[in-house]
Amino acid sequence: MHRPPAYDKSGYNVFDPNDSIGLKSRYITLLQEKALARYLPRPTSGLAVDVGCGYGRLSGALAKLGWKVMGVDPDRGLLEYAQQHHPDASFCQAALPNLPVQSNSASLLMLHNVLRPLLMMGKLDCLKGIAQYVAPSGHLLVVDNIRKSHPDYLDEDTLINLIEREGFRLERRVTIRAARWWMIYLIRYGLIPERWLDLIAEYELNKRQRSQKSYKWQYTNVFFLFRKTPDSSV
Repeated sequence: MHRPPAYDKSGYNVFDPNDSIGLKSRYITLLQEKALARYLPRPTSGLAVDVGCGYGRLSGALAKLGWKVMGVDPDRGLLEYAQQHHPDASFCQAALPNLPVQSNSASLLMLHNVLRPLLMMGKLDCLKGIAQYVAPSGHLLVVDNIRKSHPDYLDEDTLINLIEREGFRLERRVTIRAARWWMIYLIRYGLIPERWLDLIAEYELNKRQRSQKSYKWQYTNVFFLFRKTPDSSV
């Protein structure tokens, strides 16, 4: 299988339908991989669980950073692609709220592009009890698109409150990309050589690190790192 399925089994796009040559997806993946390397704590011998991993877009990046990775997704077709292309991680068909993970065993739980689909499907309540899977003082990472005053996006305060109610406290928050940066259009249409993408990703991460704005007129992709609180009841 050379390319993942275009849609997951819920009917959501796996790729931007306008990204016909795939460069935009490659660029965003590269940028997010760099964000993981820059902003995550150093891996331990513990387990990292990529919840809603899809085709393993960031599962492989976690494995390269030294984590022991389990990717979890309800879509078997995406998992078959993930296992084929990311042999350093393991993959399992499952979904929230029932993860194939022992209580208090995950040093890191990652939700990458998961909360917005859950919002649109009316299934945010499946996050209830998610802290049970995270080790004491372990981390929950959310990488997702947020936008103010738009019904299809969580705003930042709502997202933070949602996770903190489950027994976590925000430890780090960094904007890593904005939707309508002019450079992304040049990338999407192949007007920039692919060999430049690494440098552009470094530039954009540095640019967003200096400016942490969020907007009403576009979404921003944000890295939220939460730590499980010592007084968590789970």
